[in-house]
Amino acid sequence: MRIPIEILGPDGKPLVEKAGKPSESERNTEEAMAASREPTAPAEPDVESLYLDQLRRLKAEFDNYRKRVEKEKSEFFGMAKGRVITGLLPVLDDLERMAMFAKSAEGDFASGVELIFQKMKAALSSEGLSEIKSVGQPFDPEFHEAIETVACVPEQDGMVVEELQRGYTLQGRLLRPSRVRVGKSGGDGPAA
Repeated sequence: MRIPIEILGPDGKPLVEKAGKPSESERNTEEAMAASREPTAPAEPDVESLYLDQLRRLKAEFDNYRKRVEKEKSEFFGMAKGRVITGLLPVLDDLERMAMFAKSAEGDFASGVELIFQKMKAALSSEGLSEIKSVGQPFDPEFHEAIETVACVPEQDGMVVEELQRGYTLQGRLLRPSRVRVGKSGGDGPAA
């Protein structure tokens, strides 16, 4: 489709007139452009190759779907396991305190409590639970929660001096940070 265009000069008269019939060179250019826009008919594809291509695409989509579902299921069970183990951590803390108290007593009671504590710890470790080593380590805010700072010698500045509550990770992911006291040199005493 041609749109007539008129270009006016400074005196208001048309400089070039395009309202007439296109010239021979314009017609050849338009025909060449129209021919280049027309898609060339490709060779008729083989029906078998079309079905085979469609089958490959469906198989790839299904494989991707299966992998995505497995990953989501794994993440869901990992989160559920983390919640259950987080709920068991206070019980583990109580068993540890009881085992420490029972060491002062002799007999079957003390050995029974120690055995229960060790079994509970082993069961949780088999699921991927591991303790965070704190005492004597540099304070790391990713794994430690500083409850207070205490005066110390310069060599222990910034180091964890005491662990108040043990921290745990589950398969490398933090479940509970260790609650610790951190040494600070040059202080007059404990500061919160």
